[in-house]
Amino acid sequence: MKMKKRSQKPEDFSSAIQQSLDSFIEIEAFLDLMLVKKEFKISSVEVMKNKVIKGGSMLLEVQSKLGRVLQEAAIANINEDIYSICKNIEKITTEVPQEVKKQLTLLNEEIHSLSLCLKSIPEQLDLDFSRKINRILDVAANIENHTKKYQKTFVADLERTLQTYVDKIKML
Repeated sequence: MKMKKRSQKPEDFSSAIQQSLDSFIEIEAFLDLMLVKKEFKISSVEVMKNKVIKGGSMLLEVQSKLGRVLQEAAIANINEDIYSICKNIEKITTEVPQEVKKQLTLLNEEIHSLSLCLKSIPEQLDLDFSRKINRILDVAANIENHTKKYQKTFVADLERTLQTYVDKIKML
């Protein structure tokens, strides 16, 4: 696909040609007016009018050539844009699947890693649970031993206190 450079300001050429064409039309109208007023000789006016008409037709020919050149430039610009779009589509169709494949692989690895972590959680939970239960049972056994010890001490103190009261009552 050929790549042409974009034309520079084709509207300037077109407006210049349009101004020239307008000038030729004004000159032709002026010559017609002069002919009506008969200020010039008919032959010289006709010659001048023919030259103006010939110049106007040449100008129209240049304008149509300019139109073709502008059309070709526009087509070249469109071709450039189409070429760029095709390149981008080609890039998308090759790079996007590769990126998707890469991301999918990473996602699968993360899923596998998480599943391994989930498998280890019950084992760790069981181990931690049994340790905590054993500690709780040890603490409960300690509490029971202390309670029995305090109970014996309390009973002994109560017996002594009762004996003291009994002795005081007997003395009365």
